[in-house]
Amino acid sequence: MRVQGPPEASHVANSGEPIALIQKEWINIVGPTLSKNSQPIRILGSSASATLLIGVSASVWSNELEFQKKEILEKLFGQIPEQIKEIRYQIVTSSSGRI
Repeated sequence: MRVQGPPEASHVANSGEPIALIQKEWINIVGPTLSKNSQPIRILGSSASATLLIGVSASVWSNELEFQKKEILEKLFGQIPEQIKEIRYQIVTSSSGRI
């Protein structure tokens, strides 16, 4: 699915929210190249079995993130109250060309 304009949740949420914590640490979780081409958008589902939705600039970045999925989930474990069990990807575009 391609979304025109900035993703509606790409802004950093309130600093105490779990998604804001992930957004703040994203570069440390996935590294500089992936962080420039991806952005955590929101957490879906219940705290016991949540899904992290990540916006990507192109499908190649969702493939790369999928290869690193296990490591990403391990880095997220214990950092937020939600137990992220799954990761989904959404291609997003903006007028600035940045995620």
